[in-house]
Amino acid sequence: AAIYEHQGYDLAIIKVNGVSGECPILQFGDLEGVAHRANVVQLGYILGSQFALNLDPSVSPGSVIRPANQNGMMGSQDVVYSAAARHGASGSAVMFDDKVIGVLYSMSTNSQVAYARSSTTVHMALKNWLHPNDAAITTEKMIELVVKPLNDSELDD
Repeated sequence: AAIYEHQGYDLAIIKVNGVSGECPILQFGDLEGVAHRANVVQLGYILGSQFALNLDPSVSPGSVIRPANQNGMMGSQDVVYSAAARHGASGSAVMFDDKVIGVLYSMSTNSQVAYARSSTTVHMALKNWLHPNDAAITTEKMIELVVKPLNDSELDD
């Protein structure tokens, strides 16, 4: 179920039922140092059908085509990369080194070119939703603010 959805950015924070234990929040990085042809990895969980989530991670290596493509849509910024993306992989993290630099939202019809909202766009979307008082708040802290109260409140369900 979606906890937060921003249709303009085509991003959502979702809750997955049936996952137990604490899951670490991946660290986000900026696009500095991410050059054309830099190696990236798309890491996510493929939706097998509308009712079945594959809990084994999908790993797809690729390379950056354009590290900071201005999309124009609400000031969003995309990372364009080549990878063997699959339908059902939307929401996968695009990793450079050990940081998330984007979140997959679309791919070309031949599945060889993928588009991810940049970590900068994810940060902007969360700030627009949460309106934090701290101007220097990190993406990870905003995700924690969203997820932690839900975990605590659902213990009695």
